[in-house]
Amino acid sequence: MPAIAPTYAQRRGPIRSSQFMDLVRAFGLNGVDRDLQHVIRALKAEERHDAAVLAVEMRNLRALRICHEEGAWLSAECLRAAIRVDDYGILMFLWQNKSPGFDEASMAAVAAFTGNARFITDFMKDLVDERTTSAAAAGGQLGCLRLAHSYGAPIKASAMLNAGERGHLNCLRFCVAVSGEDFTAADIERCANAVAAQGNDFIEIFQALQSAPAFRWNPNYLVVAASTGAFHMAQFILENGGRELNTNQARDVARAGRTSGHRACYELLDRNSSGRAKPSLREEAARDVAAVIFIAAAASVFVSTYRVLGRAFSRQD
Repeated sequence: MPAIAPTYAQRRGPIRSSQFMDLVRAFGLNGVDRDLQHVIRALKAEERHDAAVLAVEMRNLRALRICHEEGAWLSAECLRAAIRVDDYGILMFLWQNKSPGFDEASMAAVAAFTGNARFITDFMKDLVDERTTSAAAAGGQLGCLRLAHSYGAPIKASAMLNAGERGHLNCLRFCVAVSGEDFTAADIERCANAVAAQGNDFIEIFQALQSAPAFRWNPNYLVVAASTGAFHMAQFILENGGRELNTNQARDVARAGRTSGHRACYELLDRNSSGRAKPSLREEAARDVAAVIFIAAAASVFVSTYRVLGRAFSRQD
């Protein structure tokens, strides 16, 4: 699955070459082609290849054509950039000049992540696979997700996870509706933990996940929500299936809420715990108080020692 890709110039870092700066300025001018050709011709071979990618990212087909005429390699990086900026004129130029990458399934994933459905339809319909659907779900591109699946790409648990942890509700619903029967309890649990960790804004995502046939309530969801301070998420889990906690589970949840500084989550659990679990909560609360007392006492001893030593040194002076 492709991450949110920075531009080529961002990954390369600051452009220090004065020739490159001249080239960038030339891209922004409406001068004749020979002026731009003169700048590109002055570049070293490696810089010409970089210039071609830069031309694509700036959607400058004229500059790209001159780069190619002057020997710049139309690399797979050019194709990735063209997919990201969604310039069909540049895509066709790269296709006509046999740029590498048009036969790589990974390019379909790049297109799916950025929502470039036309590129998938025209160039990649026979190359889509689970990477394509996973990338579409990660990018929240429901149209590309549907399209890739219609061309035969399977929807695996990775697509569901990507949609869930990024909050793409419609993509998650589609994944569950199409492949819910294929997802295992472990797949669902992994996704539910990721969703619970995202906080209160993801309750609707969690609800959609419950429609998966393999969904089972797990006390760890409550631990995850409490540790992130997601009070409303923790409350939702308690009210819909998280009440049955044993002593160890209650201790884990209490510790998560306490050590993360999210007192409200701890108190929520305290109010809703059974008699069997309350001793664990009280034990965690006692530890909390003891820790505060210890820190206060240590601070007091440190201050007293500092004062005594200060007086001793002042007398010596």
